[in-house]
Amino acid sequence: MTAHRPLLLILASVLSAGSCAWAVKPKEDPAAQDLANTLRPAGLTAKADPGGLNAVKKQIADALTKMEKSNVNGGPGAEQLVNTAYTTFRPDVGPAHRSALVASLSAMWREARALGCFDDKEQFTGKITKGQNAGMAVTYEYIVPLDKAPEFSKDLANIRLVSPYKARVQKDAASDRDLAFLNTLNAISREVKGMANIKKMENGPKTNAVGQTLAEAKKIFEKEMKEDGAAALEKPSIVLKGNMLATPAKANGNKWQVQAELQNLSAHATEVDIEVLIVGSTHKYRKNYVMMERKQKVQLREGENTKLKFETNDKGFYKSRSDDYEKLDPKKERPKSVAHYRGTIFRVTHGKDVCAVYATDDGLQSMITVDDGAGYKALPKLYLDAKLTMPGK
Repeated sequence: MTAHRPLLLILASVLSAGSCAWAVKPKEDPAAQDLANTLRPAGLTAKADPGGLNAVKKQIADALTKMEKSNVNGGPGAEQLVNTAYTTFRPDVGPAHRSALVASLSAMWREARALGCFDDKEQFTGKITKGQNAGMAVTYEYIVPLDKAPEFSKDLANIRLVSPYKARVQKDAASDRDLAFLNTLNAISREVKGMANIKKMENGPKTNAVGQTLAEAKKIFEKEMKEDGAAALEKPSIVLKGNMLATPAKANGNKWQVQAELQNLSAHATEVDIEVLIVGSTHKYRKNYVMMERKQKVQLREGENTKLKFETNDKGFYKSRSDDYEKLDPKKERPKSVAHYRGTIFRVTHGKDVCAVYATDDGLQSMITVDDGAGYKALPKLYLDAKLTMPGK
């Protein structure tokens, strides 16, 4: 063992080389995920779009309807739902932007309720049924006028819903309180551009966290493995985390994208295998099935942290296969069915030893330890076989 690694030796004494790291997320909320699909940001505009308000009206209406349905039908409260949708399922939205969007949509939902803009099926209609403007349509307006915030002509954070009598007489006549919100919008603009720059860097030449090319990193890894000798063959101590990168959207080809993050806490280099299993559930009977599975080798130097991205096929691919699997009626059931993401399982192994596991909820976590045929290995692989039929159907 080399003498220049005191910190990792301390860590290794806390987490022995044979230990396993576990990370389990709370069960994911399908209503929040559904709302998150509706809330994909339209993006900042290079210059003010005079038709911006009209462009996002349907997005607002869809979001308010889903918030109201959840609030009325025993699901999470509307404001909690929109917060979960952004926090858990929209990693493409930064914290400053997220905070402003949650506040804006929550305020619009409260105002829509006060004005009686939902029908008996919790559908947002945009028509006022209460108060002095009953019978009229609601008004949408910018919080900060576009002459001062042109980038935000399509962004929900800068939009509010009001009754006609509360709307500004002049579109550019903003109060001091409204103009103070410009500071928040400027912070959001910086955040959005900063995240875009990071993404651009990630899509550039493939390097690791310290700027080494893959070839350079491999050379260093092999040198370290040789130096570590027999220790490099020992079972490593691995910390494993996972998260949802993106839900289906036009920008990502309508795919689910997940990420595994591994860190080698051992005082030596190691080579491990990572297995990923993305699980879906059928529309009618909520039967679990495999959307995608993969296994690949990962080389980790002492203390190295790496992130791996995985993605499914497009959403429509799974809808058609799960519809066939359940034999849904082509006229009554298939037009209403959708593909559902159930969760993700990650497992890191070193030879026959399991080093770390991760699952998005306790139900999937329990599948990893089952060896009687009821675990994840028994799930039907709809991505492979389009002719599978659900037992009993």
